[in-house]
Amino acid sequence: MSIALNKVIFAFILVLTVSCGKHINKISTALSSSALLEQKCASNSVPAEEVTIELETLYNNFLKKNSLTYFYIPPKNYDYQTPMVVNLTEMKSSLDRIKTEMSDDTYLQANYTTIALEVYYLFQGAMRYESSKCSLIQLSAKKINDITPYMNMKALCIDKENADICSVETLLNLNEDETNIITKNSAQMCGVLADCKINFSAEAEVAVQKRFQAENFNKLFQLRDSHLKFNCQKEDDIVTMNIKVLKADWDAEKLKALTSFVSETWSRSNFKLSIEIVTENTGDVIQIIPTTRTVSYVPDNNNRQIYLGQLLDNFTMKSVLAHEFGHVLGFPDCYTEFYDSEKKSLIYYEISRENTNLMCSLKSGVSVPGDYLDQLTQKSCLFN
Repeated sequence: MSIALNKVIFAFILVLTVSCGKHINKISTALSSSALLEQKCASNSVPAEEVTIELETLYNNFLKKNSLTYFYIPPKNYDYQTPMVVNLTEMKSSLDRIKTEMSDDTYLQANYTTIALEVYYLFQGAMRYESSKCSLIQLSAKKINDITPYMNMKALCIDKENADICSVETLLNLNEDETNIITKNSAQMCGVLADCKINFSAEAEVAVQKRFQAENFNKLFQLRDSHLKFNCQKEDDIVTMNIKVLKADWDAEKLKALTSFVSETWSRSNFKLSIEIVTENTGDVIQIIPTTRTVSYVPDNNNRQIYLGQLLDNFTMKSVLAHEFGHVLGFPDCYTEFYDSEKKSLIYYEISRENTNLMCSLKSGVSVPGDYLDQLTQKSCLFN
């Protein structure tokens, strides 16, 4: 993998796009997205794809000729209806078409900005693939986490009766196209549920939707069974959860600024997250480990460790750490990413454009839902 490409990958991972767009300083940020990337490939672990290298060259040429083209980048929101789909064959086809278009000087001059932005977004997809391709087998297993069928049915139910789950009466009064939607998505949901057999009656379809909601969808927003527990105090109806963070080799002021942001993010009027910085590595301490890898993550086998990427601006680093602290506390990601081995496509999406959950997205305006703090109080607090 080229040195330039390594730098671009380092720069792009976990960069945020604010809701009103993102300002970029030349190649310091190759890509913008609210998309989250965690525990992916090291930047030099496998050779880069040929299409990625070509896109890198093309993107850099656009930057050299007119960096102002990338000064304002329209945000892209990837939800279940419009997911990010990365397919190398389709990407190569798009690249070949763009090169043909660029060979026509008149066309290029008339469509310069449009082509430049298309190259930008193609390169974004290429970078996501590069960061994930060493774990495609694991990502293939995560296809079972696809909640698109549930979201499709939920959307229809909300449209019909403003409810998450359709009633039997509603299902019996659908037109042919709507019935086909319900039948298809019910079958897909049943396919990932244990011991599920569906006869496509209205009653069975309601039962499948309820099961999928309880067993798959709702778990995206609930503490894992393996969540940690922490000492808490309650005074005047205010619960304070106490967590220790190891200073290690961190600059004291920088670590204080980072952890203060986390505390504020995970606190409300009736719940306070108090973080104490300590010098002794006892068994109940959280370690924030600086890393020059391309990603920040909490290992699956040790949720007392946070690997925090250092190639981020100050605000982004704080936001990423607040998200990673959610994993320390025991909450899963509520975005979806998997590899479709049949279609040879990497799929990523967030639940919806409107979702404002910190564990689902890092777009502007996200926060910690109040019921997450209630879960911590009820299930994670050890009161003295």
